[in-house]
Amino acid sequence: MKIETKHNKIILFLPKNIISDICFDDLKAVEAYFKKIIINLRKYYNIKLFGCYNVYLYVDKIYGIIMEMEKIDDNLFLDDLIDMKIFINMDSPILYKVSDYEFMKNIGDKKYYYQNNFYCTIDEMDETKLLPFLEYCEIIYGDEAGAIINKAQKIK
Repeated sequence: MKIETKHNKIILFLPKNIISDICFDDLKAVEAYFKKIIINLRKYYNIKLFGCYNVYLYVDKIYGIIMEMEKIDDNLFLDDLIDMKIFINMDSPILYKVSDYEFMKNIGDKKYYYQNNFYCTIDEMDETKLLPFLEYCEIIYGDEAGAIINKAQKIK
């Protein structure tokens, strides 16, 4: 698991090898699962979480889940209470950004060039190849990935 903070957001990168199978049709189960993750963030990473959050889940069958927690308000809550509204995106594009084309030329399915960087999507990949690849790329998701796909030059 990788954790990043940007502005008023906490972003968790949850590769599929560390998450259990989640039935996204059962919203109660989804809420319970991510509640456990938040409890673990507090307990093991000493991250202070309280207040109201919008939680965006970007689900990818190859990578896993990107969980973005955006703080909306903290004035109405005590230091240990969290309220969250979960938004699940099952079809958001995920791009893998690298600066060297040679690194991804035999890996990605769809490839793009945009602002001096290379991007690719991955439709299928063995986990033993994916994990080393993730060490050298940046994961782009959500609206930013969609914008890059729309503006980028598609390459072969």
